[in-house]
Amino acid sequence: MTNRNLYFDFLRGVAIIMVIGIHCYTIDNNIVFRQVLNAAVPLFIAISGLFLSQKVIKDRISILFFWRKQVPKVYVPTLFWSLPLLTLAIYRGVDIGKSIVNFFSCGFSIYYFIVFIIQCYLILPFVLRLESKYNKIMWGGSLISIIWVGLMVRFTVIEGIPLPIVVYAGPLPCWFMFFMLGIVLGKYSDRNYSLWWPILITICGLALSSVSAKYLLNVYHSGVGIKPTAFVYAFGLILFLFNVKIENFFKKENFICKQIVWIGSISFPIYLVHMYMLGFVVSKMSISSWSLRIIITVILTSMLIVVLKKIIPNNLHHYIGI
Repeated sequence: MTNRNLYFDFLRGVAIIMVIGIHCYTIDNNIVFRQVLNAAVPLFIAISGLFLSQKVIKDRISILFFWRKQVPKVYVPTLFWSLPLLTLAIYRGVDIGKSIVNFFSCGFSIYYFIVFIIQCYLILPFVLRLESKYNKIMWGGSLISIIWVGLMVRFTVIEGIPLPIVVYAGPLPCWFMFFMLGIVLGKYSDRNYSLWWPILITICGLALSSVSAKYLLNVYHSGVGIKPTAFVYAFGLILFLFNVKIENFFKKENFICKQIVWIGSISFPIYLVHMYMLGFVVSKMSISSWSLRIIITVILTSMLIVVLKKIIPNNLHHYIGI
């Protein structure tokens, strides 16, 4: 994987569009399609695991170098884009101490993902030493993730406990199964396994996720997001999409594919910025169409990033994640 694989930029583009689709969702939109989108974050995490599995981190110096390089790369831009939210929270009278804790713990907006991925960076050097046990770690991690998300559904949906998203979705156990799935697939470079069982897992998982979402929504007025059944679906879909047979269908010369690849190449800044665009611009447009809200948010956010890249000096880009 020394050369950049545009297929995985394409998948990043698909995943960030799915993320925006989740955040554009309203209760009257199609619930089954909403369940399809639940694979967005797992897909991002599995891609990260896939490429991080190729890292060579053996001694103390290389570990510290890896941490010093990777952690600030995601943490500093998140702090930058959290600053307006910190200011707004204090202006609205939220306790200053609580606001500062939220700021440094990536507790504002949907930045819980950064908390999770930093934990992945921290454990990666130690995971890489256990290559002979990858499968056991993945299946054990999958069990832990399923149990964790099941407990979070119990607490947040069924019992209605208002846990902050960074508390239930930020800890390592929540998404660990997908990180390990990416690492395992990254170590098996051919990825040429049979497709029938990923398809079966995907279909069954999506069906169960849709049924459970409808039940939770009808009874508890919530539950369209992460849950054990959604994780089963996402697990199958990742196995399907990462298969080399599916990758070979990717046409990098196709116009639409090129645009999605480009979106994937700027998926991190889109992730950091899109909630501002959605909250302060798109939400004011009174657009009833879910798909149109998604398209407009993607276009406007991408345009903003292009403008920022042009007007902000290059030596500052890495501080704000563009």
